[in-house]
Amino acid sequence: MRLLLTSGLVLAFSMAQAWGQNTTCTDPDACNYNANESGPCLYYTASDVTACAGDETTLEVTNLSVDPAGAPSSVIQAGNVSHAPFFVEDAEGALYVAAAFEGSHTVFGQTLTSTGEDDMYLAKLNAEGDLMWLIQGLADRDVNVGDLALMPDGGVTVVGTHLAAASWFGENGTNYSASFTSSYNSGHRDGYSIRVNGEGEIVWGLTLTGGSNEGLNGVVSDSEGNAIITGGFNGCCPSYFIAYLNGEENEVTVESFGINYGTGVLTKISPQGEVLWTNTCHNRDVGLRPVGTDADGNVYLSSNFRSWNNGTGMIHIDATGTQHTVSNPGIGRAFLLQVDGNGIWQWGRSFGNLGSGPSAAIYVADMEVVDGDVRVVGSYFAGEVDFEGGDVVLPSSSHYRGYAAVYDLTGDLVQAADFDLSDGGFNASAMGTAGGQDWLAGSFETGSNAPANEGGRDALWCSIDWSDLSLGEPQTFGGPDSDDISYLGEEQGRLAVGGFVTGSATSDNLQGEGGGLIYALGSEPLDVLVTWEDGTEGAVLPWTASETESVSFNVVAGNAICEGSILVSVPENECADSEACNFNPEHSCYTACVFPLIENDCGAGSVACAAGTVWDAQSQTCVVATLPYLNEPGEIAELNPCYFDTNYNGLVDVTDLMNLLSVYNTSCAWEE
Repeated sequence: MRLLLTSGLVLAFSMAQAWGQNTTCTDPDACNYNANESGPCLYYTASDVTACAGDETTLEVTNLSVDPAGAPSSVIQAGNVSHAPFFVEDAEGALYVAAAFEGSHTVFGQTLTSTGEDDMYLAKLNAEGDLMWLIQGLADRDVNVGDLALMPDGGVTVVGTHLAAASWFGENGTNYSASFTSSYNSGHRDGYSIRVNGEGEIVWGLTLTGGSNEGLNGVVSDSEGNAIITGGFNGCCPSYFIAYLNGEENEVTVESFGINYGTGVLTKISPQGEVLWTNTCHNRDVGLRPVGTDADGNVYLSSNFRSWNNGTGMIHIDATGTQHTVSNPGIGRAFLLQVDGNGIWQWGRSFGNLGSGPSAAIYVADMEVVDGDVRVVGSYFAGEVDFEGGDVVLPSSSHYRGYAAVYDLTGDLVQAADFDLSDGGFNASAMGTAGGQDWLAGSFETGSNAPANEGGRDALWCSIDWSDLSLGEPQTFGGPDSDDISYLGEEQGRLAVGGFVTGSATSDNLQGEGGGLIYALGSEPLDVLVTWEDGTEGAVLPWTASETESVSFNVVAGNAICEGSILVSVPENECADSEACNFNPEHSCYTACVFPLIENDCGAGSVACAAGTVWDAQSQTCVVATLPYLNEPGEIAELNPCYFDTNYNGLVDVTDLMNLLSVYNTSCAWEE
């Protein structure tokens, strides 16, 4: 085997932009290690083969991979405002991107112009990075994006808020207009959701309105194509303590409960846009965003709440109107609850400390249901954090720490841990899986134990091992101002983050201008191509052996190239029968096999050989010890007369003649 080591996981990402490979490979395991020309690191394995003449065999180059380590990362300037874009990839590799912008903004070759303060757009790129379609959400003031979810039958559902009546115009003449309920608070918002199929057609729209600063914040799809959406509305300034879900086929009234500043709303919307059921969560403040589903259609909701008085639990009202209480030993907590696919309460758990501040000193940033567990991440400060349903207690902290908790599907705590990545403060904001690795992201302020910081608040991400909640080495990006990550995703096997930069980013990992961006590790994917000496392309080459020879090939990825060869060894014909005297165990090619006179005795017959001859086991005959011929290669053999000098006196004389007569009539076998 020729020694050419292979690489590990290759991360890849395809975008409309092309990103060059301009570094020299410095990995000694790569076949182009220290190559003079620039390029990514290239790896392969090739093994020599042995084949008999005329036999068909296969030559193969395996473990082909390319690692663009050190190459610039790809960046999509998705928006020009400080809002993180959201994105998701379907099974065919198409990418959906939803982002906000203001004024004039060019993206994917399209120049967009907002009608008010901020507008939003939803775009689809195919697997090659070409723009398929783009829908713009327009309003006289502001339209932004809160979340999006891939739907199982194609397309996505997007949620967000708007500050004025808004309109979306889809492909093939489809459209949706969202009305707006004004109030004396000019900062009041309404919530919206639109469902768009894979062809860019708007299937349905939905609003949450009522004059009390409504919003739709999170969305996930279940296996049947229903959209599970979270949101809420305020109880102050002004508050009507009531809101309305305006679906494509029906309108549902959502009422507040008790005296509060915030009511959380959970709703299930059919593939046709019908509001199927609603749940509500009530306390002084409840805001809902992270939501997930399991394979059985159960819905998981996690967020945080604050109470007016110490010990007042959060009230949850399910689809039947039944009230349930989530416990609260302090001023407020975070919580995790489960309802079934019909919106009926199953269980609820709270976690956190005794609470202080507007978010009870703990908040939930993201949640996922993975492999029979519910994963929750967020941040906390102040007192110790305990978990209902478990016995883990996280330490108190004077600054924000990240945390992760894992519950099983019955509400029991599996494990939890805190992440003190900066004593200046670390806020976990998102988690996800990409390239077979789990990731955690957030933002941090500089501190004595913090990673390098470019100034202000910087963005951070690292790997996370959910088996023991350990973290990998953090990576950061940012500029002199405040930067953040709000979303993690996988794009063609590579980790990508959705974040924003408020100024110019000048870190080692990111060079770019301010605004919303999609930042993907490494560079765009490269195909690894094998070309054989006869021009055949592909890693496998059918081959008929005729003689021993070296077959050369090239391995190419981008502007990196490696030359290689496979030695095809064709042995001389050998006997493959182990019972034969001329058996050769190293080769299996076929030739005439000679068997002994006596079974299993290749030396039988040697007693019949006269003087001057020896027994040849392979031919089973007597042969002379030395051939009495003089000849050069290619010449006709002639007898060597000195062969008859039997007494070695340098002369053929009478003595030699008498010696010859003494063996007269002896039978001899001569080797040709």
